[in-house]
This record gives sequence, C-alpha cells and structure tokens, in this order.
Amino acid sequence: MYDALKIAAGQMNGSDLISGDRLLGLLAGVLDDPNLAASHFDAAIEFCKKAGYRPELAWTNSDYAEFLVARDADRAREKATELQDEAIAIATELGMAATVGACAGAAGDVEGLIVTLDRRMRGSE
Repeated sequence: MYDALKIAAGQMNGSDLISGDRLLGLLAGVLDDPNLAASHFDAAIEFCKKAGYRPELAWTNSDYAEFLVARDADRAREKATELQDEAIAIATELGMAATVGACAGAAGDVEGLIVTLDRRMRGSE
C-alpha cells in the first residue's frame, strides 16, 4: 500500500485536501518505520508552509505530535509540544474548532488547553 501511495509525496490530494506526505507519514507510522514517518511529516510541514496551506499545516502538526508522543522519547515530547502549540495557534486563529479539539485530545490536557485558549483570546498570552 505504501508503494502505491508514494506518488502523492510533495503534493496535495485535491479531493480530500490532505498533504500526500502527511498521509504517507501516518502510514509509515502504522508500518512501524519511525524514520520514514518523520521524514514525511517534515516534508509535509515544509510543503504546507511554502504553499500557505495553514489548515493542513495545523492538522499535520497535530498528527506529527501525536506520532511523536506515541514514541514516548524525551526529545520527541519536546518537539511534540512545539508542534501542538503551533497547531493550536493556527487552529484558534482560523476558527478550526475540530482541530483544536483533536489537539487537546492528543495532548491529553483538555483543561490546560482551555485555559491557554482563553488567555490567547483575551490577548494575555
């Protein structure tokens, strides 16, 4: 299945508006190839930033962070926190409530997220 989807790397899937590299990163994670997954997530982030696909960047960051947390390594958690923070900031700015909720679930700290979002909306953070 992975080989069949490799052609999606470096582009957006027009019908679902998902980065091909994010999809490949998720698949590589399921196939237990963390290095390949990380390279696809990194490529998806770079692609989304260059193209200005901010909603997809938020989803990619959230999925990548969830993948890193599942690996349960100290350095991975630090990067995961940075990715989740960026995903939450983008999602909040764009009014993407579902993404914010997904980030909260992945972060496992819904109460802390609500406090953070409240502060951001009030301009005190």
